[in-house]
Amino acid sequence: MKHILVPTDFSPESVNATNYAAALAHAFGADLHLINVVRMPVMMDNSVLSSVLVSQREILKINKRLIEKEAERLSADYLITVTCQVEEGYPAKTTIEVAGELETDLIVMGMKGKGKSNSFFGSTTTTVIRKANHPVLVVPLKAICNPIRHITLASDFYSDLGTGQYNVLQSILKKFDAKLNVINVQKKPELMNQDALVGKMRTSVALTESNPDFHVITEKNVEDGIVKFIHETPTDIIAMVSHQHPFLERLFGNVHTRSMSYMTEIPLLVIQGK
Repeated sequence: MKHILVPTDFSPESVNATNYAAALAHAFGADLHLINVVRMPVMMDNSVLSSVLVSQREILKINKRLIEKEAERLSADYLITVTCQVEEGYPAKTTIEVAGELETDLIVMGMKGKGKSNSFFGSTTTTVIRKANHPVLVVPLKAICNPIRHITLASDFYSDLGTGQYNVLQSILKKFDAKLNVINVQKKPELMNQDALVGKMRTSVALTESNPDFHVITEKNVEDGIVKFIHETPTDIIAMVSHQHPFLERLFGNVHTRSMSYMTEIPLLVIQGK
């Protein structure tokens, strides 16, 4: 892993995500790039347009000072190379574009920013997860980047992921000599169908270098099964495949249960399954 991108809005959530990303960058000897995206002003009457443009320029100037100060702090504290930029545009769209331009290996984002979204992630993070081609690590405010010893991959085994799409997960496992547990939650204690068996075999082959342990859990509620496993098994990062795991859609939406409270403490690595 050589390049890590962190969108920041200077909220406590994004600052914590930035610190987490900086610790990862230090461990990997990677570069860290910060980006702040200021939304474009909405169309309005010419009589107020000039004052709005002045305010927009002031915001850009202030944010540029803030992000440069943050870059200096991270560079000094974590002994890494940190670059930064401030752009005008749509936060999610601009983040995805910059990730492509920089050949980013990993996007690290805070659990929830300043938006009014009711999801766990926040609207910008949700959009990046859904539309980016890069792995996204979502870091809760309470998460601390201690040495990563255990990673849990929740999988439905219905995936055509190539080996390369697991690169970031494999890199983290190898760098920290971490243990990988792969869990599959089934609502009924029954044999896997043919598709699931093939998916499990593909997952096993793709992750063979990490020597994962596979666990099949029977639980009527998927998140309850995941949470039960995490409560019983040390987990520093939970990983899921985007567009594969329906549990992600519940996190994107407004349906939250008490069992989801673990999401406020454990970072989530979303592997793109496109």
